[in-house]
Amino acid sequence: MSWRNTQAAVQSGKLSFAGKQDLGIGQAFADASMIVAKGMIQKSRDAKEEEKLRLKEEKAERKRIAAATSAQETRDKKMKANAIILAERFSGDTSNIKAVDYFYSQLSLYDGNVGSVEATAMQMVKDNNLKFTESTSETLPFQGPNVPKNAKVSDFNAGFNSPSEQSDDETDAENVRENLGLGMIIFLKINP
Repeated sequence: MSWRNTQAAVQSGKLSFAGKQDLGIGQAFADASMIVAKGMIQKSRDAKEEEKLRLKEEKAERKRIAAATSAQETRDKKMKANAIILAERFSGDTSNIKAVDYFYSQLSLYDGNVGSVEATAMQMVKDNNLKFTESTSETLPFQGPNVPKNAKVSDFNAGFNSPSEQSDDETDAENVRENLGLGMIIFLKINP
């Protein structure tokens, strides 16, 4: 068969190179698998759309939270600055931490309204209900570069005794232990 004869047979429909159609059970399985495949493809598309929507909502939520956090930080900075100004005005010293803390808490209660806090503080000072005093005693920090090398724990008035300073209670406890016959027993833990 030559090329022209084959071409003429294909055009006339006598010859076909297409696969034979199976109209039996094979076609039914093929159709069913196409329906299932289309359903799976649609579910995948739906899942991808839901994921895109979820990510978009999460991004919007993160932006909203970031904006709210930024606004709150700005308000806090402003209230802290106002508290320092009020502390300086009423106590005469910006390093008076208790006055700054007091005015900061008052500004928090009054939603940052400086006028209300100032009026309340003036009235309380006028009525002698509020008084700012400077700290007269200086305390040493427990750690840091300002602690002298030869400092003892008792220098800090922390409410406990240093090992070099035995209290009466400790000596009484030792006496009770010796009177009971427990003296200088060393307790050993033996691992089996």
